[in-house]
Amino acid sequence: MIETESRPVRLGRRPQPRPSGVSRALSSHARSTRAVAGSLALAAVLGVGMAAPADARDGGEYPSKSDVKKAREAVTQGEADVASVRAELALAAQRLEAAQIEAAKAAEKYNGALYRAQQARKDAKAAQKAADDAADELEARRASYVDVVTASYQMAPELSTLGALADAGQSSADTSSTDDATSTGIDDSSLLTGSSTGDSGLDTLLSTMATVQSTREAMDRKVQEITATSTVAKVTARQATRAAERAARLAAKARTARDAAQAAQDSAAAEASSVAQRRDALIARLAVLQKTSVRVARERQEALEAEARREARQAARQAAREAARKAARQAARQKAAAQAAAQAAQSSSSSSSSSGSSSSSSSSSGSSSSSSSSSGSSSSSSSGGSSTSASGVAAVLAFARAQIGEPYVWAAAGPDSWDCSGLTMMAWAQAGVSLAHYTVAQYEETTHISMSQLQPGDLLFWGTSSDPSSIYHVAIYAGNGMMIHAPHTGDVVKEVSMYEWTLPNFFGRP
Repeated sequence: MIETESRPVRLGRRPQPRPSGVSRALSSHARSTRAVAGSLALAAVLGVGMAAPADARDGGEYPSKSDVKKAREAVTQGEADVASVRAELALAAQRLEAAQIEAAKAAEKYNGALYRAQQARKDAKAAQKAADDAADELEARRASYVDVVTASYQMAPELSTLGALADAGQSSADTSSTDDATSTGIDDSSLLTGSSTGDSGLDTLLSTMATVQSTREAMDRKVQEITATSTVAKVTARQATRAAERAARLAAKARTARDAAQAAQDSAAAEASSVAQRRDALIARLAVLQKTSVRVARERQEALEAEARREARQAARQAAREAARKAARQAARQKAAAQAAAQAAQSSSSSSSSSGSSSSSSSSSGSSSSSSSSSGSSSSSSSGGSSTSASGVAAVLAFARAQIGEPYVWAAAGPDSWDCSGLTMMAWAQAGVSLAHYTVAQYEETTHISMSQLQPGDLLFWGTSSDPSSIYHVAIYAGNGMMIHAPHTGDVVKEVSMYEWTLPNFFGRP
């Protein structure tokens, strides 16, 4: 007989009659089924496994509090794992970018070393030419001196005797002439009138003595010229030697920089491969954590990264606009201050005395003209002072766009591979503008402008500091916030937003 008495009542529950055995079994089975189904559903949602009902019993209710707690902890842990994976993906991207920047800096350091070596080689050639010219001139002067000496020795044998006479004092010559005249019975009048037969002999003597003196003076001048030319030849020869030694040193530095650049490129390539492999592994981990396929996980991650880049571009644009507004306000303040100073000077000039009013008026007119000229110059300066025609800029952009898709290769300047400064150099060559194959030199060769003054064809420069010597990358501004550049090893020439990367900090107009 089935007992119908009730069990002790649990606190918080109404007394229930004890069901029959069959009912009790069915009820227990239904409760178990519902509990297991609910537990499995929760487990499926929360992504955790559930223990067997017998093991999970906690006061006879399913799912138990510990099950819920564990499920929540699992969800939290899963979210943390996803965040951790995404953080590691971001760090991997940062490592890759850092390696690419180091490679770009090394490549431009090599370009700079090569540029300086080439300049030194040109200087050495110029110094050597100067030394050769000085040596040739010295040889010519020595030959001329030999000719003078030879001519002097080809004169009459008595030239040496006459030379001795020429060295004698004039008073001694006069006394000797008087004594000779007295002893021979020739009076002074005959010497003065030239009627004596000895007159022609005296003229010959004096003429010959003059020739001797002239010859000696010519020889002295030749000696002085030879001495001076010899000094110049020695100086230029030393300069040529030093220039050649400097060129050799810089060539050696260029070779060292080349090796360092190659090592940096290899390191960047290895880092890119490592990051790619790690990225694949992390994407696969995301797929497991998110219970989806690798393809979907990759697409989600790429979408998140694209959104992050979009937000970064927007922030960069906003920063650029704010910087432009700040620069405009500063320029307006400077212009107002200049106008106030000019007005004050004009007022001071107009209050001068009437006697100097005309002079003041003239001065004021000149000042006004000068101010107008200065204003025009300032306006020209503010606009960048470009002299390149629109067709020239169009040729620059057309050439750069024609290279899109071609690979970046450090130190390359075409025809089918490029580095950043090689691309800008060759693009601007289409407009007849010569630029060095070196970012720092290119900045030095341009008119410096601000971001607010950018026009298509201008150059954008990136440096690690406010010092132009830190510049390591250059791009061509294409207009509408776009740029064309050869980015880095493993990439190709492309046209992208200038806000795609960090903002450039130097700007120039060739």
